[in-house]
Amino acid sequence: MNSALVAARRYSSLSEHTRSPKDLEYDVILDVTRELKSHSGAGTTKFSELARALNKNERLWIEIGTQVADPDNALSPDLRARLFYLAQFVGHQTSKVFGGSARVESLVETNVAVLRGLKGKA
Repeated sequence: MNSALVAARRYSSLSEHTRSPKDLEYDVILDVTRELKSHSGAGTTKFSELARALNKNERLWIEIGTQVADPDNALSPDLRARLFYLAQFVGHQTSKVFGGSARVESLVETNVAVLRGLKGKA
């Protein structure tokens, strides 16, 4: 399921139709980030729950990477390249987390940086 479908399901009430796409993107990334963060504690998470959170985050970033790779994407080429790089990083880092050589926090930090960017906070 792509991020647009997740956002559409989450915000199906009439009052939410006035939200901007940027706000919807923020909320989708925030939800995934919260789920990742809840599984970042040392040894307290069941592997299946961690795997689900990692998979959800990776699918989100695959969607972001796909969208910014589209030549018709309206973002600046520089921002598109940076987001594409982050999508690649997330895929690589997720593999490392599964392999035990990296921690979930690096993925949480990546998402938080993007959330700050969406809110206009450097």
